[in-house]
Amino acid sequence: MKSSAFRHWCNEKWFEHKDELESYGQPLCYDAKQYFTKYKYWLKREYQHQQNQAKDLCESYFSLP
Repeated sequence: MKSSAFRHWCNEKWFEHKDELESYGQPLCYDAKQYFTKYKYWLKREYQHQQNQAKDLCESYFSLP
């Protein structure tokens, strides 16, 4: 299940990236596969970071007296 959540998150990042470039009027000269190949290590690290932040937030919320 984690891999499908990660894939979904990566697709969201691709569309965010694509929308950002379009908002600046820059042409998109590559496809999603090239984007994932170029940024795969950043995507993995960022996903793990966000998951850890969410986990820490939940733990701190539920540990309140």
